[in-house]
Amino acid sequence: MRCPKCKYPQYCPCKSCKNRLPKYRKPWIWGKEGEFITCARCGLTKHADWWEDESYKQYKQSMTKER
Repeated sequence: MRCPKCKYPQYCPCKSCKNRLPKYRKPWIWGKEGEFITCARCGLTKHADWWEDESYKQYKQSMTKER
């Protein structure tokens, strides 16, 4: 998934995923409340549910392009 504002790829910040992350890439940032995610590049902050919906939307768009 990419940030819809700046198109930066979003990477999971969990310990397992961070170990596989390219050194020049930064993962998304979890907010202090634990419900909001912020893009590491542009700072777009939305609720985690919004990001999940956006991820699905981008996935569906990619599937229709392949057909």
